[in-house]
Amino acid sequence: MYTYCDVIYYDTKTNETVLMKDKEEIKRLNGKPIKWIKIWCLENGSSLEGRQASFSYLCKVHQKPCILINEMELLLLLPTQSIQSEQCLYIQYRNIDKIVTLNSKSCLLITRNGYEYDLNVDARIIKKQIKRSNEYVKKLHDIQRKFIFLD
Repeated sequence: MYTYCDVIYYDTKTNETVLMKDKEEIKRLNGKPIKWIKIWCLENGSSLEGRQASFSYLCKVHQKPCILINEMELLLLLPTQSIQSEQCLYIQYRNIDKIVTLNSKSCLLITRNGYEYDLNVDARIIKKQIKRSNEYVKKLHDIQRKFIFLD
């Protein structure tokens, strides 16, 4: 089952998925992150492909679709690259407090708990993913409200 974390990445040297929380390594899982994300999606009632299709449909975005693991707890992962890339990082949407640009190729992720991660990712990519995720969450909320009032 999914473990709450801030950042997920792939360690190519050990062939493991690394889960980071509060700037500490909390878990290592054998294999690539995509393997685990597929399992987590299925455990929460959908497939990775279904989650990606929903995001793409609602947000009209086809590159780097964010991945909703669990809508009840708003577990939403923001990929920094194609999920097929071994360099892709996954950032937990609801743990993000602030993104600070360090230079054109790196940024500082500050979590809601105040922990800081130096990421080798352009801050514009993450800010764009946050904007898309905000739009997605709003659309999901609006859809849910429509169903509540159908009775």
